[in-house]
Amino acid sequence: MSKTSPLTLDEFPIPSYADWKAEAEATLKGAPFEKKLVTKTFEGIDIQPIYTKADLEGLKHLGSLPGQAPYVRGTKTTNKWEIFDCEKSGSLVEPFARILCGIQDEPLDAIFDTMANAVKAEPRDAISLNTMMYAGGNAVQEIAFGLATGVEYLRQMEKRGLSVDVTAPKVTMTVAMGADFFMGIAKLRAARMLWAKIIAACGGNDQSQKLRILAFTSKQNQSKLDPYVNMLRDTTEAFSAVAGGADVIGVRPFDFVARQPDDFSKRIARNTQLILAEECHFDHVVDPGGGSYYVETLTEQLANAAWAIFQQIEKAGGMFKALEAGIPQQQVKAVAAKKAEAVAQRRLSLIGVNVYANATEKPLPANGEGTGCKCKCSCEGEGNKNHTSLAHIETLHLGRLAEPFENLRAAVSASDKKKIFLANMGPLRQHKARADFSTGFFQAGGYEVLENRGFQTVDEAAAAATASGAHVVVICSTDDTYPEIVPALVPKLKAANLFVVVAGYPTDHIDAFKAAGVDEFIHIRANCLQVLSGIATKLGIS
Repeated sequence: MSKTSPLTLDEFPIPSYADWKAEAEATLKGAPFEKKLVTKTFEGIDIQPIYTKADLEGLKHLGSLPGQAPYVRGTKTTNKWEIFDCEKSGSLVEPFARILCGIQDEPLDAIFDTMANAVKAEPRDAISLNTMMYAGGNAVQEIAFGLATGVEYLRQMEKRGLSVDVTAPKVTMTVAMGADFFMGIAKLRAARMLWAKIIAACGGNDQSQKLRILAFTSKQNQSKLDPYVNMLRDTTEAFSAVAGGADVIGVRPFDFVARQPDDFSKRIARNTQLILAEECHFDHVVDPGGGSYYVETLTEQLANAAWAIFQQIEKAGGMFKALEAGIPQQQVKAVAAKKAEAVAQRRLSLIGVNVYANATEKPLPANGEGTGCKCKCSCEGEGNKNHTSLAHIETLHLGRLAEPFENLRAAVSASDKKKIFLANMGPLRQHKARADFSTGFFQAGGYEVLENRGFQTVDEAAAAATASGAHVVVICSTDDTYPEIVPALVPKLKAANLFVVVAGYPTDHIDAFKAAGVDEFIHIRANCLQVLSGIATKLGIS
């Protein structure tokens, strides 16, 4: 028997990042690499298409183990977590969150006295670091402002005779998990690492450096429209919290923004976590993202960015002084505005809301009065009830991303002017792409789209549009055929007093088409919410 040589892969050269990038750029056929393959986030962090071992160079936290400082990999050696019970929860003291909500009706000194009493009385979970949870901020801001809030609370407790080692173990950071799965994981890891750094600098012991994290599925991502999609959002966000090592996880019932949750929705919310633990066995895996080139790099980037903002807050005199100056509020509002714009333009997708809208959807039946669950631990209300000594501090709107589309769709759906006629010109291959786009575009606003198999002449299209009872007509064809179709069809539609839209944006003919009577153009770069709201206004829909 002849001996066989050991198997090797020496004949396959190991490509470098430069080799990979060159091949990737070749497939782009001249399109910019940064534009096509690099993802821009609301945190200001660019997500690369590939990460390598070289990205880990210089990361000091890599040598740590779960349960060891700086606790980036978790504060314990298991991944067991507690299921948050909304209706049985206690009441954590969180004055800064309540100020931003506009519902802090007691003077701050009195609240800090209450906080000190809670620290003395409670075995844990006396203080919540919950500042920008639902106001639209990004992960960097949530970490930075949460940590700055924690430092402010520690100082106030120290003034009342409570040392860092007494107060810090009673602190819980309350965070919102979002749609970005890996960003959520990295956020929890970075928050633990920075808290440990802060407490160590304050002279706190190892136990005090362990940050307890309560992670909720995000209210901001939830929608009244197509509400069963909220189950999917809850599941991925809960999974992100598990992978990030949260100590306590709260999954919101899928219907809580639309009505009082019923027994079914509450059971599904609880069972989501039970499945992750008992069937997926994720509680047996500690820090599954540890060692990932992507997750480790993202953790470091989040930590560095959050630390820079934290230092900015400290230079301003601490979190309360920063709130008085409006520094956190302005930063959060800027990010919230970018998110709102991205949703309006459909660059940020909300399934069932601004994309893949369910045209035949019926609202969930009412279940009692009001909405939401009966949580005592988190500030979710809004008001104008701040104590007079705090009335000068700017508050934040705790809105949801879907609300503008929800409001538009409710108004349009109740109107008798919601029909949209598609003037599909030519054979299927000529109009289908833009007909499909137009259908999705208008259904996001609650409009009823009337489809057809296409028309061979403008006279046929005009007659059908006039007879349809629609108030808006969308011409669907190609840029090459529009110069022949649009000037001939539009006058016939305007004679019937119809609002005319062209699907697409044929740059060379925009002025001519407007002169012919075209009222609007819809395309991939259009602000969907703005366009649909504008059409509703012109149709007299309130």
